[in-house]
Amino acid sequence: MNSFCILSTTFPNEASAKKVIALLLEEHLVACVQMMPIQSFYRWEGKLCDEHEVLVFIKTRTLFFDKIEELLSKHHPYMT
Repeated sequence: MNSFCILSTTFPNEASAKKVIALLLEEHLVACVQMMPIQSFYRWEGKLCDEHEVLVFIKTRTLFFDKIEELLSKHHPYMT
């Protein structure tokens, strides 16, 4: 039985999101990816932050989760 999921992550800008989205599509790991601008508020290293980011929704099969996680850990700008 096929199981599907939607993963979400943020990127610092559209250019970095598009690079990772292209890799996901090239590897046939996703059915669709949606991207939208957002404003994030968070605490980092004791400071309050207010940043513009890009939110990405990744539509995929659950069985691809580990491969997507591996790709993100190698290519996501927040993880490198």
